Amino acid sequence: EPEVYGDPDFKNAFERMPNQCSDKALALYLSWRGFQENCSQSTIDGIRAAFKLLWDKVDGAMFHGDWCHNDTRQRWEGNPVCSAEVDDVIASIRHKVSS
Repeated sequence: EPEVYGDPDFKNAFERMPNQCSDKALALYLSWRGFQENCSQSTIDGIRAAFKLLWDKVDGAMFHGDWCHNDTRQRWEGNPVCSAEVDDVIASIRHKVSS
């Protein structure tokens, strides 16, 4: 996987229209808020919910469901919040909070 943080689109990862960097950027942001800033689980869940709602409302149903690359259409589809990357970070934060 190429280095996403050097991708010129990384700076636009939180725009209304998600891009190939959005899931990684959100995972990084949630990690920072959860581990560096020690935000509560409810704050993390609120951030996650806000991004899910933001991207669910874009372009019909294109950004609903699991985040994946559609090789046929050569584009990313689904909601970046519904990515393995974000799910793993959320699980790690929950584990930290419950420890």
